[in-house]
Order: sequence, then C-alpha cells, then structure tokens
Amino acid sequence: MKKWINVILAMMMTVCLLAGCTNSGGTEKTNEPAVEEAITLHSGYWVIETMTMEGTEFTSKEIEDIYGKLDTVMALKFSKEGKVSGVLFADNFEATYTGTLEKFEIQLPDETLKGSYSEEKMTITLQDGSKMVLAYQKEMPQSIASNPWSSYEPEFTAEQTRAMSNFIMYGRYWVEDDVIYGLTHSAGLQGALAATPFYMKGDFPQFKEAKILDDRGAATYLNKVGDVLYYVMNGEEICRINTDGSGLKTLYKGTCDYMQIHNDRIYFTDENYHFVSTDMEGKDLKKVVDKEIYYPYFISSDWIVFQDDADSESLHLYNTTFGEEVNITYVKSFSPIMNGKYLYYIDASDGDNYLCRIDMSDPDKFLCERSEKTLSFTDYVIDGEDIYFANDTCVSLEKWQDVELTDEVFEEMEVYLSEDYNIYHKYDADALIIGKYLISNTESGATSFK
Repeated sequence: MKKWINVILAMMMTVCLLAGCTNSGGTEKTNEPAVEEAITLHSGYWVIETMTMEGTEFTSKEIEDIYGKLDTVMALKFSKEGKVSGVLFADNFEATYTGTLEKFEIQLPDETLKGSYSEEKMTITLQDGSKMVLAYQKEMPQSIASNPWSSYEPEFTAEQTRAMSNFIMYGRYWVEDDVIYGLTHSAGLQGALAATPFYMKGDFPQFKEAKILDDRGAATYLNKVGDVLYYVMNGEEICRINTDGSGLKTLYKGTCDYMQIHNDRIYFTDENYHFVSTDMEGKDLKKVVDKEIYYPYFISSDWIVFQDDADSESLHLYNTTFGEEVNITYVKSFSPIMNGKYLYYIDASDGDNYLCRIDMSDPDKFLCERSEKTLSFTDYVIDGEDIYFANDTCVSLEKWQDVELTDEVFEEMEVYLSEDYNIYHKYDADALIIGKYLISNTESGATSFK
C-alpha cells in the first residue's frame, strides 16, 4: 500500500502508451448518491468513479478495463474516530484523517492526500496533482465486505482481559450473584462441580453449604448463560446444567479442550486439537481450523489467536470467516492474554521464560517488546491494571518488564479474576491443591472455602 501511488502512475502511463489513451472529455456516473438525507464523511462509502493523471482523464469504464471492478481499485470508509479504511488497488489499508467532508486530509506513510467535496462528489488530490473522483453510496462495497481486516478491532477492556485470563487458567470458576460455581475442595483436580453461596461479613467472605451440581469429576472452561452453566467435564465431554442442578445434558462426547462460547456457538478443540464449533444444542458441528492448535481464543468478532503446534509452537492470528492467517511470533510462545491493544505471552524459545507483548493495533507491524528478566513459571493472569504471577507476585502493568521470578517451588496462583472477587489456589510440593481462597477486591479479605 505504501507505494500504490507510484504503481498507479506507472501502470496508467503504460496502458496509455500501449492503447493510445486520450483525454475522454467526460465522466460516467455510477453509484448515484442518496439525496433523501444529508451526506456526511462517515455516513456511507466512497468508490472511485474517475481519475486524472498526467493530464489524462480515465473514465469508470477505462479504469474497469485496466484494473477490474471499481470498488477493488478504490473504496473508502471514514469513521468518526479519525480512521479511514478500505481498499486501494486490491490492497486493504487503514490510515488516519483530519477534517470534515468539505475539506480533509488523509495521512499515508509516504504522503498526505487532500480531499474536498462538492456537487455530490469527493475529490482526492495527490501531491503530484493527480486527482481521483469518488462517488458516495450507502451499500457496503463487496471489496470492503470481504475484507477480513474490517472486523479487526483488538482493544480489550479490563472485563475482557479477566475473561481471557480465566480461560488461560482453565476456566475452573465462575462467580456471579454471590455464588461460586466451580471445583469443590479436593486434591488436585479430582472433585465435583458445585454451587457455593457466600456473603460478606465485614471484610471477609462467609460461605453457606455448597450444592453439588455434577459429581462426576472436574469441570473446566465454565461459561454461564442466563441460568445455565456450560463446561467441559473431565476433558471428555461438553455439558450443560441449570444452576439449580437440574437439566444435565451432554452436548458433545469425545476428547475436548479450550471451550469458549462466542456469538451463540460453542467453540473448542477436538481429540486432534483441531478447532471446531457447534450450536448451543451441541449440533451443527463445523470445522474452524483444521490443524493442531492450542489456546484458541477470540480477540475480535471473527479473529482468534492460537499457538500453532507445527509452526515451532508460535502464535498465529486467524480469521474464522475468510480463513486469513498471519504468523505474529516466530518462537515458542505460551499463554497469550490480551489487555488493551497489547497481546502478552511467554517466550520460551531458548530454554528460559520471558514475558513479551505485541502491539496488536497495527497488523502491518505487530511490534514486539520483550522483558530481559527470566521467569521460573509460565503462569500469569492480568486484571486490566495489574499482572499476577505465581507465589503472590503482583505488579502494575507499567512494570511488566521488571519482574524476575526465581522460585523453584510452585506454591500459590490466582486462578480466577473478576471485578469484585478473585480466587487463588495453594499447592503442595506435588502441585496438588491444598487450599482455595475467595478474596474480596473491595474489602481485601480472603477466606478459604471447600
């Protein structure tokens, strides 16, 4: 995209020499603008109609004869947030702009384009004097609709970051309406799915009697939709059950992992660690990513991040609608967690563990930063402001590069985060759970529960 202007000039001049183009002396009208309501810069879409270069005007037909459909040559969408995106000569792009419909500027990496509007047409002028005339239309051009990056908006709120952190910690709990849904007290992960009511007494949570919902083993990747819990049981099936313990149903039978509910579908990895999905009844099984992957998680409406096992265990982005795939790390990478515009992960490429982050806001760059401090464990979670490591180590995200862990024994870890409550586990030397604690984030009191 950075050199598209030069490409236009070169190709147009070549066509003129070969075909004997002359000044057309007229324009063809396509995509007539809507007249029933006022047109604004960001109210619709803009598609190229004619252009003039080196004194030669090219009509819509001439542009189509040379390049194909007009909306693949130039189609623009302006947002209220100062962004302009679309397609330039079959290349998807995004840039910034300032100004209004009557007068604006688009800032590209190599130059600034000047824009104006009159007589229901937009004119964009290049620095060399070339002009492009665009027509307004309400309907989204196919080139923009089929752009896999049009839905790429990875900017996580604190709530989304906590949800992804809980996912990385196997989704063993869900706290809502003063009830803990999740693992009962047991050694390791052997136990049952229970609902444990609690209330606050001063600074500390107090617990009522737990109700066993499913006593067949450990539930992971808990999701609560209304009064229904969805979860993976023992890594062998996907189930749902009402929060009162009724209506237990198996939705999927077979080895499964990494379950997430997204846009009214259940996504998970199957026995081959291929990413698949079903509807909320466990039907309509579809393949999403047909290869072995780990940590698959939606970071936008149809973009997931995952670790590609065959590609040196590096991290990839994948668009589940169009199949677009991008490698974003080139080393062994674990535990990806989004926060704001950054994707944090562990780099374990040289035998040590380093915390890294990638600026995900610009897909053309994916700039990476790496801490030079080593970590003895790869477990961590983020709550939007702080980052928690093993053994009660917590720092603000501003100091993420300063943490160095040299512990040899894994003793304690935050395993669930929410706005009001956190849950952490204590472990023995064999990594078996010896204590579970609910802590109030508003009162800072922690109490052990069964």
